[in-house]
Amino acid sequence: MGIPLVVGVDGAEAGFRAVDWAVDEALHHGVPLHVVHVAAADAASGRRIERGVPAGLGAAPEKAASVIARALALVRARAPALQPSSEVLYGDAAAELTAKGRNAFAVILGSRGMGGLAEMLLGSVSLAVAARAAPAPGDSGAARPTPAAAPTQNSRCG
Repeated sequence: MGIPLVVGVDGAEAGFRAVDWAVDEALHHGVPLHVVHVAAADAASGRRIERGVPAGLGAAPEKAASVIARALALVRARAPALQPSSEVLYGDAAAELTAKGRNAFAVILGSRGMGGLAEMLLGSVSLAVAARAAPAPGDSGAARPTPAAAPTQNSRCG
C-alpha cells in the first residue's frame, strides 16, 4: 500500500463532492484513498478518553459514523474496485487534517463546510489547512517575492 490521498468530510455537500474528486485523483495517480472525518473534542475538558473518543460527545460518534458511511458509499458507487480506508479523529479539524496531510499524497477538502458564513469562498477549515501546509518538495520558499515586491501590473491568474 502506498502513501494515501486523504479526503476530509464533514457532512456538508461540498465535502461529499470532494469525495468524488478524491476518488478520481486516487485512481488517476494509483494511490490508496483514506476518508477522514474530524469530530470536535470535548470542549469542556479538552481531554480524550480511551480509543480517542472524548467524554461527553453525545451523538457525535453516530454522526461521524453516518458521515463516513455516506462517503464510503459514494466511493463504492463511483469506483467499486477502490478499497478506501477510513478514520474518525477527534479535535480541531484544521490541526488534525494538517497532521494527516504530512504523510499523505495530497489532502482534498470541500470548499465550504458546515459553518454559517455563506459569503466565504473557501471554508475556514480548508483555508486553515492550506495555510498550515508544508511547502512542496524542493520548495525552500527562498524564491518567493515578498508581498511588497509582488508584481501588481499585468498579473494573471489561471
